Amino acid sequence: MSSGFVRWLSEAEPNPTVLGGKGASLARLAAAGFPVPPGFVLTAEAYRRFHAAADLDACLAPVRALSGMPSLAAVREACQPVLERALSTPLPSEVVEVLREAFAALAAETGAELFAARSSAVAEDGRSASFAGLYETALGLRTADDVTDAVKRCYVALWQPRAVHYRTIKRLGHEEAMAIVVMPLVSARASGVAFTRHPLRGSDEVVIEAAWGLGEAVVSGRVTPDRFVVDRGTRAIVERAIAAKTAMAAPREGVVELVETPADLVEAPSLGDEQVVAAAELALAIEAAYGFPVDVEFAVDEKGTLVALQARPVTA
Repeated sequence: MSSGFVRWLSEAEPNPTVLGGKGASLARLAAAGFPVPPGFVLTAEAYRRFHAAADLDACLAPVRALSGMPSLAAVREACQPVLERALSTPLPSEVVEVLREAFAALAAETGAELFAARSSAVAEDGRSASFAGLYETALGLRTADDVTDAVKRCYVALWQPRAVHYRTIKRLGHEEAMAIVVMPLVSARASGVAFTRHPLRGSDEVVIEAAWGLGEAVVSGRVTPDRFVVDRGTRAIVERAIAAKTAMAAPREGVVELVETPADLVEAPSLGDEQVVAAAELALAIEAAYGFPVDVEFAVDEKGTLVALQARPVTA
């Protein structure tokens, strides 16, 4: 297996230029002993091979010329030829071969039936720009073909107008590359996000937002989550607001969709008090390891085990 195209999270150096922001953070968490799912990263080098095969540089001049606060119409016009070329170019055979080999190894190791492929751009999840929700996440993948298709969608997402617009207004440039994190899809009873700094008040309280099922419904804002505020010193829950969670994200026949929440769970807390405190302690431990405030995406699996799915700096 080409070591240039694949890195296993359990062994990888947390280098964002190789693993992208999300992949590097997960590798760092794994190396520090935090609970993260097993998985691998298809590295930024694999994307660069695709970028060269598509000869995207030949049509990127209008994108690179964008500056300031361009109109969405101007961004769409600049992106169109790049997207057309990216969509029409297959993944290089050498990338597909290594990806399939790594996926087969992961499936054999874990025995999992469903997998996730998450974008991990080189500039993603930094302290000045998070890119949260701008790139592609594919959930409920079953086969090597599914994962291969998801990788292509993640590559194309790099040049979607919303991502290009964000990079432009943040003055990040467009010399970007995309890595992809592949891991089993956690069968989540509940999921959420823990902030080690209050996102509204800016105080040092830990804020946890959670809902039933997969966390994508919370992160995307498609459901109103429960909210808990935890005192970082005493670990006491000082505020709680339990929402009416009428929908939840769940895997269904190889895809993830928003489904109706069972009636007995709609107004029930998605996390028990012990789980709230455990999520706060996990986030605070990651903050201590990283040295700055973080937001941590987490899931509670069917056995009640808390796992970290992503950690990134809290950004303005």
